[in-house]
Amino acid sequence: MSLDITLRINACPHCGRGDSVETLNVTHNLAHMADEAGVYDAVWQPEEHGISQAKQMVPVLRKGIASLRGDLIRFRQYNPDNGWGSYDILVPWLEKYLKVCEEHPDAQIFVCRGRIAPQSRHRRGIIMSKTTHTPGPWVAYDRSVYAKGAPRKENMIADCDTGNCLEGEIATNTHLMAAAPEMQALLEEIVEIVEINVGSSDNLQILIDVEKLLEKAREAKQVLAYARRY
Repeated sequence: MSLDITLRINACPHCGRGDSVETLNVTHNLAHMADEAGVYDAVWQPEEHGISQAKQMVPVLRKGIASLRGDLIRFRQYNPDNGWGSYDILVPWLEKYLKVCEEHPDAQIFVCRGRIAPQSRHRRGIIMSKTTHTPGPWVAYDRSVYAKGAPRKENMIADCDTGNCLEGEIATNTHLMAAAPEMQALLEEIVEIVEINVGSSDNLQILIDVEKLLEKAREAKQVLAYARRY
């Protein structure tokens, strides 16, 4: 999978759509090297570091490129073992990114990280956490959700009767929660399909939107933990 960056001008503040000036793509296998060069956080996760415009990225890229150019031998040791990506790919890619940012300082930055292969998780483990929810299938029975397809006490995931919902809402909430693993699996498949056809900016936006939904699915365990307390 790869990191996809789109720079847009005249971007809508609500949906993010606008006039694309450049789309850049690089393999996640170079994340470790990028991290060692000090550009991973800003380039891979700009929204987490207050970066939304091209002009904010310029100083980060300049510093990172200088670091990479200044110690070729050191950084080439981080070339991926599987051969996908290398120092000779990352440096020109960052230089192209810098050039676009300098030419369009007011452009908005949109990042899609896709799904990251296990081998690209480096020592800091900051790229993406593994999904940790209880494996499906889940089933809805009465007012509770159970794992392993069996409504037994030891398999209970959540009691959906919080005392704050109407009878019909409880049943609906229970069945919706039970469908979570299946919905996440379907979203994962959608990501793969869209990534294959991500050539247009519209498709890239779809991918970004789906990834946001997936993040919500991955955070579902927090909701379940809350539900278990009541």
